[in-house]
Amino acid sequence: MISSTHTSPTTSELAERLVGLFGAIGKRANLQAAGVLEFGDLSLSQVKMLHLLHAAGDQSVGDLATRLGISAATASRACDGLARTGLVERRDDPEDRRVRRVHVTDTGAGYVERFAAARLDAVRELVAGLDAEQQQRLLDALAPLADQAGCAR
Repeated sequence: MISSTHTSPTTSELAERLVGLFGAIGKRANLQAAGVLEFGDLSLSQVKMLHLLHAAGDQSVGDLATRLGISAATASRACDGLARTGLVERRDDPEDRRVRRVHVTDTGAGYVERFAAARLDAVRELVAGLDAEQQQRLLDALAPLADQAGCAR
């Protein structure tokens, strides 16, 4: 916390602290959520792909590769693994029969939703360690940033 004897942080310093804080909270939440859910040995590429498909909807393997910054072969192998576990399915594109689109199954959507809920529980647990006044101050401090980012309160 900055006291009256310290100068205000620069925008750059504040940004670095926020990135570090959000990264640490995200890492803690991901680790705790991963411990709650079991679904074989999903690779990082597969987990990212599953979340992307859940958020963005059906994609071609080529589009997934581009959006995730991986090769088409890696994306195809990741899709194959997710399909074997029943988390995604490949379907013909109704507008172009040469293209196969990947979509999340109900099982895959449930996995992503349970993961998100487990992450939220981990952050709730962290916030519960603050007293009511600290929680309110944190909420008030984050409100302008949330508004700028377009986050719902």
